[in-house]
Amino acid sequence: MGKNLTSLVSCFARGYHYLNNDSWVFEDALAHCLLTKQEYQEISQSMIEGIHFFNPQFEGTKEEALKWIVNHQLAPTVLARSAFYQDCLKQKMERERQYLIFGSGLDSFAYSLLKGLNVFEIDRPDVIKDKLQRLKNAHIDYDHVHFIGCQLEDDDWISQLYKNNYCQDVISFSSLLGLCYYLSKDDFSKLLCILNKNVKEGSYLVFDYPCDHQSRESLKNKQLASGAGDSMKAKYQHDEIEKLLLSHGFEIEKHLDYDVITHLYFDEYNQCHYDSPIIPFQDISYVFARKR
Repeated sequence: MGKNLTSLVSCFARGYHYLNNDSWVFEDALAHCLLTKQEYQEISQSMIEGIHFFNPQFEGTKEEALKWIVNHQLAPTVLARSAFYQDCLKQKMERERQYLIFGSGLDSFAYSLLKGLNVFEIDRPDVIKDKLQRLKNAHIDYDHVHFIGCQLEDDDWISQLYKNNYCQDVISFSSLLGLCYYLSKDDFSKLLCILNKNVKEGSYLVFDYPCDHQSRESLKNKQLASGAGDSMKAKYQHDEIEKLLLSHGFEIEKHLDYDVITHLYFDEYNQCHYDSPIIPFQDISYVFARKR
């Protein structure tokens, strides 16, 4: 499989959810196209073999084991944050704006909802190289996307952004989904500072973050990420996030916690799938903010 196992597993979760349902928390028809059949099968098998790591008391078939792991462990945060991002986009999306996807991994928004718009995908050089090959293999058009290979902990990404025709005088919509888990608090603050200096007033920012209290499911994901070489580095309190954003010139428009996330993104799905519900993690929150 590819180097970025965390990104592969997230893509698998979105793909599995789409392929095995007729209604969705978040509908991603392209995710499975970015994985090879072998990768999809290998991830499936690996998860099935690890069922007792996730649920020591589990009893059932291999298919039931995989469904349990996806619905309880892999998919909740991946699906809900994507649905949240989609909702925020639909409220503010305009053709003349710029769309920045930080830590883009195997995200497919640029090729579905943002198709034909001015998109910048920003991630590590090896991840970008791998993504481009997958897009070619899947015959997915990416002519409207600028790919920025960099380390976000460094300052070089902003100069590369400008070299790829980023315009500071145009309102931008930035996604940092699934990112701040893997940045130290200092690096996340630095990223917000650079964004504040380089995006136009009225620009938008959306991200999710782990709260100080840690759920059993998040602990398992932390162990998985560590095993894949991705260390989770930070957790936040709600008021800490609000103060941090204000200090960098961003004002929160939406700040969603467990109860609201459950109601908005899972209640309807779970009513139709009461025998196999998807429950969000209690220690993940979502933010939609605007530069003042």
